[in-house]
Amino acid sequence: MMVDRRPRFIYAARKVALPLFYLFLWTSSSPRFTTT
Repeated sequence: MMVDRRPRFIYAARKVALPLFYLFLWTSSSPRFTTT
């Protein structure tokens, strides 16, 4: 099953990227971390 490899990678990447994305949104919306 070679097809089983790709969805698992996407699922793992999405599982990691989601919290990072929300963290980025939180830090960008927070006036504490905005340096610009």
